[in-house]
Amino acid sequence: MRKHLTEGVNEFFARLPPSAIADTSLSEGGKRILVRRNNMTSKERAYWRSQANGIPALFQVGKGGISDALIKQTDDALKARELIKIKVLLETSPEKPKVIAQQLAEATNSDCVGVIGGSMIFYRYNPELHKDEKKKAKR
Repeated sequence: MRKHLTEGVNEFFARLPPSAIADTSLSEGGKRILVRRNNMTSKERAYWRSQANGIPALFQVGKGGISDALIKQTDDALKARELIKIKVLLETSPEKPKVIAQQLAEATNSDCVGVIGGSMIFYRYNPELHKDEKKKAKR
């Protein structure tokens, strides 16, 4: 029997595909901690899709496809808002929206909530935006 529950975690990380790991960091005891990514449940996806229904698209992906500038802008928008919508110009885009969504989600460490036609919805939790809520809950 293992002395501590976190023993053998390195073997666990070795078996995971790279896309399943968003961030691994060392805890105080020198053990690795897995940060969840791309494990959104269908209920969470449905909730975020419904929340994104009323928001406008922030960016458009056109004939240039995914560029470093688009990745940077998407990353900045996810830090500020958590939930964003991006449009793909279907006639001029070099790739299909699902492929673009997958690439953008990997580049920004976010979850692709859904791709509907030419609209892509992305979500990434930002703990800095929820600090006030935690302080209010403690009171």
